[in-house]
Amino acid sequence: MALCVDAVVFDLGRVLINYDWSGPVRQLSSLTGFCEEDVKSRVFNRDIFQQFERGQIEPASFYRRVCDSVGLTMSFEEFCGLWNSIFTEGEVEPIVKVAKRLLSCSNIKVAALSNTNFIHVQYLKKIWPLLNQLPYQFLSCEMGSRKPEEAIFTATIKTLRVEPEKILFVDDLKDNIIAARKFGLITVHVQDPFASAEEIESVIFNTTELDPELLCF
Repeated sequence: MALCVDAVVFDLGRVLINYDWSGPVRQLSSLTGFCEEDVKSRVFNRDIFQQFERGQIEPASFYRRVCDSVGLTMSFEEFCGLWNSIFTEGEVEPIVKVAKRLLSCSNIKVAALSNTNFIHVQYLKKIWPLLNQLPYQFLSCEMGSRKPEEAIFTATIKTLRVEPEKILFVDDLKDNIIAARKFGLITVHVQDPFASAEEIESVIFNTTELDPELLCF
């Protein structure tokens, strides 16, 4: 029996938009005197980072706690600029092209499901038109849960009102792909953007009744 895709759920980072933490980490290292590994340990490898992505810590509080953890002195506005400087490499063009085509299809729901934080979300909504065009946005900081936790997948499926086996989930992290498969979602694991775009196109084209001319595949 042929599958039918009624919804496509995209991760954001390294699926639709590129990012790189190395610049902010180097800058924090230079400003504080901590080596880069210490910066990562003090900022990213602590519960505070995941709490921030679950929306359990407000941006101003997160800023103060990061400054305290590495002895950083800068304004909140400067910190936000540093924090947002991970987005310097633009969109993941092959997959974005597919997402934009899908947005024109009335019979497929298009969504984002991302581990992120309020500082990044506010910034991206200002500078990245595609995020504002996605009808469904499941953002960890607004949902109180992160991938690969069950709660965020359960809420996503419930809100979409689509059977799990009719949802295509696109992500770059293996743990998230494994979690999605446990719910019965169809998955594309992004490792090479061009190959993944072709795989998404193949799944959509081969499993739905969409007009190929509409999708431009």
